[in-house]
Amino acid sequence: MDYIKEAAYECRMPIKQLCDELGISVALARYYRKNKDYPPIVCSMVEKMTKGVVTRQMMRPEDYADIWPELGE
Repeated sequence: MDYIKEAAYECRMPIKQLCDELGISVALARYYRKNKDYPPIVCSMVEKMTKGVVTRQMMRPEDYADIWPELGE
C-alpha cells in the first residue's frame, strides 16, 4: 500500500504538499514505498497528520514494536 498517497488523501492535500510538510521529496517517498522502509520519524508524522488513520504499525509492521515498545502487542 502507498501510505504517503493514503495520507495525502486523508489530509486532503496533493502528495507534493504532504511531502513538503514531511520534509521529503516525492522521489524519496516513492523510494520508501518501493522498499517498504519508512523512517520512524516519517511514520510518526504521518500518523499525527492523519489523526491515526495511517498508523506507525501499518507503515512498519515488521518492527514497530521494537521502535515503539509502547505499541507492542
